[in-house]
Amino acid sequence: MFWLRLSPMQELQEVVVKGNLPNTRLKGNAMITRIQGTPLSDAGTLGEMLVKVPGMTGTDEAPEVLGKGSPLIYINGRLMHDNSELKRLRSEEIRDVEVINNPGAQYDATVRAVVRIRTVRQQGDGLSLDLTLSDEHDLRYSRR
Repeated sequence: MFWLRLSPMQELQEVVVKGNLPNTRLKGNAMITRIQGTPLSDAGTLGEMLVKVPGMTGTDEAPEVLGKGSPLIYINGRLMHDNSELKRLRSEEIRDVEVINNPGAQYDATVRAVVRIRTVRQQGDGLSLDLTLSDEHDLRYSRR
């Protein structure tokens, strides 16, 4: 014999559904990777983080786009002219990175790839300063 016992209906008071957006998404001809709030924000410098972004390779001093070579890099809409910015900016200051494998007509015809970086807006008033010191020695000698 099988007995089935029914209990009175119970109502749920609250249901919470959580979801996460993927860290990387495609938008047109660009691949946008969210950095803020992800493990990539703990990578160190901007250069160290860029080589870990999907679609990127190379070294922390010379990042490259896979299959396209060295890209033009824009930080907050401004063209990066000096690679020292790759060491100056910290990965926790980056909001997202957009890798464009096939740049359109708004760029020169010789440009094979573009990387657009958006930083986190800094809160607060007044002057801020970021100071990074580095000490490198190259010792070479020879006996004659």
